[in-house]
Amino acid sequence: METSTVLSQVKQDALTDLLLSGFKQPGLVKILEWKNNHTQRYYFVFAGTDLLGDRILERRWGSLSTRRAGQLITIHQENEMAGIVSTLRALLKTRARNGYKLITDLGLGLDEINA
Repeated sequence: METSTVLSQVKQDALTDLLLSGFKQPGLVKILEWKNNHTQRYYFVFAGTDLLGDRILERRWGSLSTRRAGQLITIHQENEMAGIVSTLRALLKTRARNGYKLITDLGLGLDEINA
């Protein structure tokens, strides 16, 4: 499959629209949020750009009842959008499988990706 075909399919995706809205803003913007009320845990995903124009994807997780937390920051080139989207798809599925509830759907129909 040609790169242009793959990119045109990716651009139609709701996750891509969500990411692009985060990448257009300076700094980091929270784009996804999950909560697991049973285990009292949270998981956030932020998107943004750095001063060099590279795309930043930051994941934060932790406990709602203690100060224990962690984060992972990944830097991506502009042409790696398909990889970023596949990472977010995997996160959506993993969080749903582990009992997390997606808080920030933003009307994009991301619940369908959870299945």
